[in-house]
Amino acid sequence: YDSARYYLREGIHLFERLDKNDTYLALLTNLASSYLYEGINDSALMHSQNALKWSEQMKDTVMQIENLNQLGVIYRKKNMPDQSILFYEKALHLCDLIGQKMRVPSLYFNIAILYAESDRLEEGLDFSRKALDYSLKIGDKNIYESNFMMDKDTMLVAVSDGVVHAGVGHSLDLGWEW
Repeated sequence: YDSARYYLREGIHLFERLDKNDTYLALLTNLASSYLYEGINDSALMHSQNALKWSEQMKDTVMQIENLNQLGVIYRKKNMPDQSILFYEKALHLCDLIGQKMRVPSLYFNIAILYAESDRLEEGLDFSRKALDYSLKIGDKNIYESNFMMDKDTMLVAVSDGVVHAGVGHSLDLGWEW
């Protein structure tokens, strides 16, 4: 993370001397993300708040949604569920205002995680269903649902090509054939 942060900061400094644009906002957000991914929540919080401030000043609503979502995750990790919900709700409100439907399922799912971690499993399950139902309404994708019973000590292993490649299927065929 150190080398990534070095280059992110270099890019930020460059754009501070130039006109700030969406690349500047992405650099600020990615810097915050680097701390979040490493579990350094206080630094992630500080940098996410800064990124949100700039996205608001630059009136970039899509980036505001991203920053609000990230703040929701940070507050969830800091065991501050009320703050977390507040940021998720703000992000959902902005999604509704600008018709940004693609972000809504992930916001619902993040709320589901928050409730599940707070031992509010029914509410977590409700938001998981809400995320799935909403996902089925957008785009042309195949989503397969399976229901099965598991014992308490059973492990479920899931494999993914990761969020970077999510949904690209035929245009980025990794050749896994399974």
